[in-house]
Amino acid sequence: DNESGIFNALQPLLARCPSRFERSEALSFYCEREGQVKEQTPATPYSEIMAQAYCDMCRRLGLAPSDAESSAFASFIVQWP
Repeated sequence: DNESGIFNALQPLLARCPSRFERSEALSFYCEREGQVKEQTPATPYSEIMAQAYCDMCRRLGLAPSDAESSAFASFIVQWP
């Protein structure tokens, strides 16, 4: 399921975060970011939406996003259960 895939892909970010998130909190926080990106740029490929949402999530958490991390996150879609 895609929630498990997203949560697993968020683990590197969540490990760096000073706050601890429950699974449902992390997914809700990410999905909010993803929804905003989709709304702003609806024609963007999903992998790019994921990468941007990941970067937005990093910034909202006060962490510096990297291109490598956001690309790795977006590539996790092929590994989702």
